[in-house]
Amino acid sequence: MDVPHVQRGFSLRNRDIMELQSIVRNFLRGMHGQGEKFDFQKFRMSVSFHDAGHFAVAYWKSRFLLWCSAVEAIYTSQNSDHKGSKVAKERIKWFLGERTSIFAPGDIQSFMPKASYKVGNVVDDLYEVRNCIAHGERIPDRFFKIVPRGYLGEDGNILTVLHDGLSFIVRASLVRIIKEDLLQHFADGPASEKYFGAAGLTNSSLKAMKKP
Repeated sequence: MDVPHVQRGFSLRNRDIMELQSIVRNFLRGMHGQGEKFDFQKFRMSVSFHDAGHFAVAYWKSRFLLWCSAVEAIYTSQNSDHKGSKVAKERIKWFLGERTSIFAPGDIQSFMPKASYKVGNVVDDLYEVRNCIAHGERIPDRFFKIVPRGYLGEDGNILTVLHDGLSFIVRASLVRIIKEDLLQHFADGPASEKYFGAAGLTNSSLKAMKKP
């Protein structure tokens, strides 16, 4: 089993154990839904896709698509007003904050340089690569360009950063849903459509906002 580069430096800290203790009850509620009106299918699917991505190490594109599916399980649905790259990207930025770092505090070892990659900086690239893979098109060469990644103590390409970003977006979204007791909004398609629709994050609303 393999993990994204930044996660290779992760360690189990006391605060991680305390956080797990604080959220495990709601996490199990989301995964099993026992005695609940809903079975929280969207939450469960996202967890399952992210978990499966950790074992898809033989072919990196498989992991990328699995983790994109984990993102879309949370942020989109089959309704035409609630699906597609545009609405997904706007919802991610709204829900997590577009200035939020894709590395949570403590993800990067203290002796390494800090990274400046933000959610708002990576979502466009994430979906460009996702769409290329999903539609059988060539991924632009710029994503394979070597860039400095001092936070790992080595250089790499943009795709490696995007893997870090994808995993963070899924994990941070799931943790927020649990911590803020938002499971009911991610029970199924209609529930999430109502939740994001109330914030004006639909294709029709976003289109109307751009009109002069």
